[in-house]
Amino acid sequence: CSSMWNLHRGDQLPGGMSPQQWLAHVMPESETSGESSEELQDRCTRCQALLEAAAYDVDTSLFASDSDQPAGLMILTAAAEESHLELVAVRHDQRRRGLATALLQGMAPTLARRRQNLLVRRVSSREPAMIAWLAARGFVGKALGSLRMWRQLNGDLPRCTVPPSYELRPLRSGEEGAWVELKNDCFPESPPWQLAQFHQELSAAACFDFDRILVATR
Repeated sequence: CSSMWNLHRGDQLPGGMSPQQWLAHVMPESETSGESSEELQDRCTRCQALLEAAAYDVDTSLFASDSDQPAGLMILTAAAEESHLELVAVRHDQRRRGLATALLQGMAPTLARRRQNLLVRRVSSREPAMIAWLAARGFVGKALGSLRMWRQLNGDLPRCTVPPSYELRPLRSGEEGAWVELKNDCFPESPPWQLAQFHQELSAAACFDFDRILVATR
């Protein structure tokens, strides 16, 4: 509990509200639409899927209320040696009042007991406010060297020629395991990807709909 807000676990929300309903109240769809909010929209969509599947860390994730109404939330997932901050969101009329910091402070003792680090994996350079908030609270950024390519879909797309005996088609339901194997062969990581990561990383965001994941077969 803070001086202005009450903090709750996701399995102890007031009014019988579900965690996904709480998120919808804090971040309505009108606030996550439009190109300028692409990162936020993807993050909220991913967290809705985590909440619906109860795949978030219920011991560290926190939900804040004022007068028993949803005011904010902080969603984490847990790994072996670290926890991942998936989303911090505050209702529009409660912003810039310290609620996000209160949520961060509220879950910190649990991470300290676990001796876990807190990692924020998805921060875009197009989110200067998020970067500044994290930096002010001791987070240290690490560039991953990725390249983001963006193309407007107005007009005709360039034509491509598929080599003989090959077929280019969308990924099909049931082929997720084969896709993970192919990714591990082409882009090896340590540790290698598991099927669970496909569902965690790709299934939640609309931009990763199966119709948009193309594979070459022969």
